[in-house]
Amino acid sequence: MTVDQTGFFQEPPRLRDEWEDDLALRRYLERVLPPEVLAEVTPSLAEMGHLAANELYDDAIELDTRGKEPRLVHFDAWGNRVDRIETAPEWSRMGAVSAEKGVVATAYERAHGAWSRVHQFALAYLYAPSSALYS
Repeated sequence: MTVDQTGFFQEPPRLRDEWEDDLALRRYLERVLPPEVLAEVTPSLAEMGHLAANELYDDAIELDTRGKEPRLVHFDAWGNRVDRIETAPEWSRMGAVSAEKGVVATAYERAHGAWSRVHQFALAYLYAPSSALYS
């Protein structure tokens, strides 16, 4: 008997919003960050959790399909040596979101002084599962 005959189709796994679901992360941040800093960084962490569980996750799954791997192009159509790497649009989006949301820059901009590194860690923690190893 085949799947076509039984009608059983399994739903693919979905990544949950880790900001909402990871109680340990939220409790750690509540314990470590001053209340005013936590209040300021919470919206960016909630947004990253939502992005990672939805749009970025979908992009990461798409990047796992055959033909979406980065490709080294040695020559253009006229035989000129170009040596460029072509990537899928989803890969570029990973970089854009990372830059836009400050996954790296947050620690160096130091908007929250010594607590900026903790904010950056939390952003990177939420971003990583859906980043397709973009770094």
